[in-house]
Amino acid sequence: MMLVISVIVALAILGVLLGFIGGVNIFGQNAPQAASSLIQKITTNPGITEIIEADFAAATVLEPQTVTSGTTLSPSNLRIICAGGDADKTFCDTSGTPQVLITGGAAQNKSGQKLKVSLAACKRATTKVAVLCISSKESEVDLINNCRAACDNPPSP
Repeated sequence: MMLVISVIVALAILGVLLGFIGGVNIFGQNAPQAASSLIQKITTNPGITEIIEADFAAATVLEPQTVTSGTTLSPSNLRIICAGGDADKTFCDTSGTPQVLITGGAAQNKSGQKLKVSLAACKRATTKVAVLCISSKESEVDLINNCRAACDNPPSP
């Protein structure tokens, strides 16, 4: 029993230390944290980010004001899009009753339960506009391709 408790304590300490040392989070991220992290990366290093998988809690809203907080990017220059492609429309869309609804520039989890989402972001050095892309975990290939396309031709607000 003491060994089990020791292992649990050691893992907790390791998780905290890894978080301080390298920003490694072995416990997962929530969608607002992950989105903010991606936006921070692209404001300092334009291009397209890696995909981050995150937990999107029920009734949580990803708003440009929150996601861009602490960055040099203006909230009015952030576009949040569904990037999973046509097969992902029941998961994320701008109308109807998807699990993730994007309206008014914000993404909201309407499913009533925690969702696993994939996020990526992009920004070209030649534009002020950044794009935050969201999809289901199953649509990660479409996510990168569609995010790249949206970055080349950002949607209007």
